Amino acid sequence: TNVKPGWIILSSNIYFSLALIYYNKQDFLKCEEANNKVLSFEPKNQMALYNLGAIAATRGKKDKAKELWNKVMDINPESETGKLAKESLNKLWYNDGFIK
Repeated sequence: TNVKPGWIILSSNIYFSLALIYYNKQDFLKCEEANNKVLSFEPKNQMALYNLGAIAATRGKKDKAKELWNKVMDINPESETGKLAKESLNKLWYNDGFIK
């Protein structure tokens, strides 16, 4: 199908908003699905990758969290999300667990 760029951004924003709602409700499965949908439209969306890392860390999947947060930093380490990913990695590994 031919999807126009404006629709991709709109769709991505809608799914990102849903992901935040699900996260606030602590429905991590639906939050994960919504963030993955964002990535289907925007594979380098740093916030979606960061959020998936946070979900992984919350579930005790440190290696997956590390992988996702490193992807965030690979995209743009100087962005606010890149800096947040670096801080989260430090908390994850130096405190022996993710701290909210």
